[in-house]
Amino acid sequence: MNGLPVVSGSELDTFLRCRMLHTYQFGLHLEPRGKSRALEIGTAGHALLMPYYRALASGSSHAEAMGQAEALASWQAISAGVRPDLMDFALWLVRIYWAAYPFDTKDWRIVEVEQTYRVELDGYVYAATIDLLVEDSEGLRIVDHRFLGRFYEEEMAAIDPQLPRYVLALQAAGRRVTGATRNMVLTGASSMRAAKRVSRLPVPIDGFRLATALMERDRVAGELIAWRQIPLDVRRRIAPRTFYAPMCRQCDFKVPCSLSATGEDDSAILDQHYVPSTYGYSEDDNALP
Repeated sequence: MNGLPVVSGSELDTFLRCRMLHTYQFGLHLEPRGKSRALEIGTAGHALLMPYYRALASGSSHAEAMGQAEALASWQAISAGVRPDLMDFALWLVRIYWAAYPFDTKDWRIVEVEQTYRVELDGYVYAATIDLLVEDSEGLRIVDHRFLGRFYEEEMAAIDPQLPRYVLALQAAGRRVTGATRNMVLTGASSMRAAKRVSRLPVPIDGFRLATALMERDRVAGELIAWRQIPLDVRRRIAPRTFYAPMCRQCDFKVPCSLSATGEDDSAILDQHYVPSTYGYSEDDNALP
């Protein structure tokens, strides 16, 4: 697999969303100095759920696993750069999730936690980090944790390509997956009722959906890899902007994007307010052998 470009689902989605956003995030490989509230809560939530499920996999009880995860909360807040107040809020949310869905070994057996797959495809390597892989009565099931502002409706879950791409990655690695589930936790105002903050949504995975996801993934990956061949300084000048007001308002790069759109130099803003990203795969990364 040496020498092949690495592509992830998040990069594919960013490339589809906006070429200019992709240029900032994956070409220049930048992120804002200060993370958004939603991103910090999501980071903290995942950091709590990972040791919880790893403790369960090692034989701990539900109560013991919760205690181990909570004991790591302060360290996780520091290492992930999460504000202490948002770490406390994330811990409150995760406790609601634990109360609603205490782990039951009769339903699920934990197979893997936070496992990264790199699978060689036609001309590139697809990289996917899967939150949780469990085994139930039907076989292997992918479980994806989402901290978000609004629950997915069933129609949204059917359209979202992330879980079908995960299934395809596992299939390419020789694993047969029979189902997928979204664990969803709402991160809205603290006044929201706790009982309405968590939901589990099974996501249909059938042959037709996988065929569609496969076609979409390979088509977009081909376009992305061709786009990467254009020199970065040229991409910064010619990258199309996808203007959609709700998306642009939330974009971490709207200020430098607006400057470059009017012919101004965005370099000073990028130097002052952005840092090298620790997320994703840079264009110079190669797959491990």
